[in-house]
Amino acid sequence: MADGGGGTDVNSLTPQQLDSLRQTLEQEIAYLTNSLQQLKAAQEKYSLSAASLDSLTAENEGREVLVPLSGTLYAPGNLAADKKVLVDVGTGYYLEKTIDGAKEFFERRATFLKEKIELLQPQVMNKVKQKRMVEELLQAAMAQMKANAAKANAAK
Repeated sequence: MADGGGGTDVNSLTPQQLDSLRQTLEQEIAYLTNSLQQLKAAQEKYSLSAASLDSLTAENEGREVLVPLSGTLYAPGNLAADKKVLVDVGTGYYLEKTIDGAKEFFERRATFLKEKIELLQPQVMNKVKQKRMVEELLQAAMAQMKANAAKANAAK
């Protein structure tokens, strides 16, 4: 049986090579899982941003709110029933958009991230499956080595 990357027959690998492959797969799984979590967090932020635009109505005009200045710093402010909002489009750039335009932007970004998440999840599952297979082969190789050592000791 060949592993997905290089076409090497994993059944012919030594226990040390199997352990190295297992460690590599663990690192890849950790990286992919972290990336998946970051994508999900970003998708959630875009979805929440789109939903928060619903509160910008004439009924809420003048209502006191806390305005985020940074990740941990907020300042008091009042809602204005303005027709335009500033949208952070990344790397310190902001665009002025209509509320509907901003909502469309956030929904488009959330959909894009959802598609990327759906592409990444099978890759993570495949790596987990490969790791499980390598661990089983490693356990079998270790058991074989113990059995061979026991036979060698019994023959002495």
